[in-house]
Amino acid sequence: MAPTLLDEKLRKLSYDEIERELLRLGDAEVVALLDSRSRRVGGQAAEFLLARRKADVIVEALLASRLRTKLGRLRATYVLNYCGRQPARAAETYLHLLDDRDVGVLGNALFGLAFLQDERSIGKIEAAREHTRKAEARELFDLAIKALTEQDPFIFAPGYRDSANVWGLDEKRFAGKVWCD
Repeated sequence: MAPTLLDEKLRKLSYDEIERELLRLGDAEVVALLDSRSRRVGGQAAEFLLARRKADVIVEALLASRLRTKLGRLRATYVLNYCGRQPARAAETYLHLLDDRDVGVLGNALFGLAFLQDERSIGKIEAAREHTRKAEARELFDLAIKALTEQDPFIFAPGYRDSANVWGLDEKRFAGKVWCD
């Protein structure tokens, strides 16, 4: 995907200058920058949206398939995963991404579904699994199904620690993995 004029302009700026420029933009323009090939621009856009609690704007962009690159979708799902249960349509968004061709995007979506702990998504995960040929993707599907079936999201991501309990998990049941300050 060809970079936009805005993206080209921002690539030449420092982190601080990019931050100041992002303040002048609308939400849709910042979300579009998630597709930037520049780590500096795309990463700053993701951090900017996260700091301003714009997860719902990202949800809308993902559901409308406005993020065209795998890097853009990876950044977007990173922000969603960081926000945990907060975005109203997070589950719908993660389910929408089950057919994504990129294993990283798929992994982020399955991470979200595993931590949402909604067993109703198992059937859709199983259906999506049947349509993939990638061994790595099938393994991720299997882990998510197991995490949901056994009601333990840490089966999917054993090294993850939810330090702010953004997923609303039982602190007693998952002692040492979930805590709030």
